[in-house]
Amino acid sequence: MTQAGRSLWRTLLDREGEESAAADDVTIAGYRSARIRSIADRVPLMSLLFVFFIGSASLIEAWFFRGRRHALLLVLPVELVVCTLQVVSARHRAGAAWPITIAATAALISCIGWYFILTHGSTEMHAIGLILFLAGTAVVYPWGALGQSCASVAAVVTFVLALVSSTVPSLPVVYGLFSLTTAALLTTLGAHLLDQHRWLAFRHDAELRHANELQRQEAEFSNALLNLTQALNAALHDPRATAEQLTTQFHQALGVDFAGTYLLDETRNVFRMAALSGGRQGDDVTDEIRAVELVRGAFPLHAVLEREGVVEIADRDTQDLVPRALLERWRIRSILFATIASGRHLIGAIMGGYGEQRGPFSAAQHRLLRGFAQHAAAALENARLMEAARAANQMKSEFVATVSHELRTPLNVILGYTDLLIDRTLGDLNSEQDDALTRLRARSLHLLDLIQDILDINRLESGRVPLTIEDFTIGEVLRSVQNAIPAAWRLSDVELDFDSTHDHIVIRSDRAKVEMIVRNLVHNALKYTGRGCVSIAVTSRPATRALDLVVRDTGPGIPEAELPRIFEMFHQINGQSRPLQSGGVGLGLYIVRRLIEALGGTIAVHSEIGRGSEFIVSLPLEPTPAVTLREAGE
Repeated sequence: MTQAGRSLWRTLLDREGEESAAADDVTIAGYRSARIRSIADRVPLMSLLFVFFIGSASLIEAWFFRGRRHALLLVLPVELVVCTLQVVSARHRAGAAWPITIAATAALISCIGWYFILTHGSTEMHAIGLILFLAGTAVVYPWGALGQSCASVAAVVTFVLALVSSTVPSLPVVYGLFSLTTAALLTTLGAHLLDQHRWLAFRHDAELRHANELQRQEAEFSNALLNLTQALNAALHDPRATAEQLTTQFHQALGVDFAGTYLLDETRNVFRMAALSGGRQGDDVTDEIRAVELVRGAFPLHAVLEREGVVEIADRDTQDLVPRALLERWRIRSILFATIASGRHLIGAIMGGYGEQRGPFSAAQHRLLRGFAQHAAAALENARLMEAARAANQMKSEFVATVSHELRTPLNVILGYTDLLIDRTLGDLNSEQDDALTRLRARSLHLLDLIQDILDINRLESGRVPLTIEDFTIGEVLRSVQNAIPAAWRLSDVELDFDSTHDHIVIRSDRAKVEMIVRNLVHNALKYTGRGCVSIAVTSRPATRALDLVVRDTGPGIPEAELPRIFEMFHQINGQSRPLQSGGVGLGLYIVRRLIEALGGTIAVHSEIGRGSEFIVSLPLEPTPAVTLREAGE
């Protein structure tokens, strides 16, 4: 080989080495394996092409040169045997396809040279045959520069040996040698370029597959956390139910034989199994795992777990964190733990493992475990807080109900004696005493209304809104409310107009609740109206089986910015639209909205500054299914 050829060959090898060093080892190994398989797959094709073209050339030789038939009968069977052995060997030993193909190629090149030696053939024809053969191997075999160079060296060596032996040159020998060497270098370069192209395509495909796999894993991870979040939200009312959902979702997502969640009992400093998934129900071992309490710090595992957050036991026989006998008794071979902690506050631990399979656990399983542990910490802490909040709310409700009832009893006694004094039952009064008692009675009634509102709010917030469904006319309700309006609510310049003539409109609902709705709306309108009129109108909508109660006033109106908030608890309008009458804590409209919702109705408000407000209550003439269920206490 010429100096230029050796230099090019060294350059090609160095470039391939640089590419291999820069690429990922796994990808390189995969490419090499794929290249060997491709060579094995293409051996039959190359053998078929060789036999076809050599056979065709042999027929031409036998036709024009009858004296060469003897040489053809010697060489052709050998070539067929070499091709057959190559095909069989590559099929049965695909992993050795590269050396098998190199050896078979060298043997076929030697057969070509042998033929020209036997026939004293033309040196130029020998060179042409070798050039064509090298071109075919460069195109068909994906063996790169190294494989093609081996074939090229074999071709040049064979050509030189045949030239020395007995081939007959028509031109100076240097022409044939130069042509063959040039073809060897060009086919080697072509093989390298083709191999480089195949490598780039393979690497791009591998990167694409890797990206798709990462995307698939990310999607599975996100779906697992999404399913966990949905399940935990559904069970957020109870820490134990939260632990059960967490364990079930973790067991399914991690693909392990079993999963469990331990919660720390801080009062006794022990871990107790809150939920177990994957164990056989009724199995003695499963029941024992559920029942056993693990004292915090009893095993080395506890200290390592609290320090590192995640601990993997790949094989129970090669660890000292948990007694092997215990793991054998519980039929656990490998297990993965993670702490459930909110900041520095330890809540418990989550774990999953296999009964027979050894570790190590995959990176995806570690990631899922950490993600589940983080979600579990937030969910269990929220569940605990919600449980504490429910307990506090229940205590508050009971306290408010008890205090309210206890306040109403002496307040009713005060009102009773006040009425006796005002009625002169206990003796005469002067004007100042009468005025003081009248004010006392008004304030006591206001306080009684406030206590009643607090009781109503307490029942509404606790969900205890008993409904008594009956038939009544809307006219009866309006007359009842009109007759019960205290004189202290009304100002002399305000006219009160009740459209109470609708005895023909029968509604099936809770009469007491409807009266309370109308009463609170009228009271709210009177508080803000200094002069003009407060009216109550009724409109029936037979097509939709509903009626509208419209309460209008001629007060100052409600600012647009306040409209979205007027039905909130304890909200009172300030500024120009402040109430003319003192008292109240902003509960009336809130109670109205909650009662209307309980009856299956709606409320809307329209207001214009300086021209008054209009509240429109829409109630169904018959109870909706939801109202019926509440009436039944379901």
